[in-house]
Amino acid sequence: MNNSIETIIKAWIAVAWVDGDFCESEKQHIQQKFIDLGIDVNEFKNEFKQPIYTSSLDIQAITSEFEKQLLLGGALAIACIDGGFSNVEKDLIISLQKQLNFSEEKFQLLLKKVENQYKSSLSYLKSNQ
Repeated sequence: MNNSIETIIKAWIAVAWVDGDFCESEKQHIQQKFIDLGIDVNEFKNEFKQPIYTSSLDIQAITSEFEKQLLLGGALAIACIDGGFSNVEKDLIISLQKQLNFSEEKFQLLLKKVENQYKSSLSYLKSNQ
């Protein structure tokens, strides 16, 4: 597996753990990302059991714009999936944005895209209750 992809996945898991609760919806979201990327979920079973800290990851290895967007977009989605951003999730994602040298303008566009995606999903779910 590509080192960048492994770092991205571990960063997603770190975001899921940072608030102290790696909930089922976050696990399912990350597992779906594995399927989308053609990765065997079993390769990361141990990472699901205990927190990962981004300080142990080589975030600087993520250099392409696509990989940066993949990491940050996934991190934002994971933070949203359990009902909203906690302060620690927000702080970690902003730290990742800075480490990746991802511009504020691009970050705001990505944030709006993720928020709109989850707003429409939440409104759809509420309308079907």
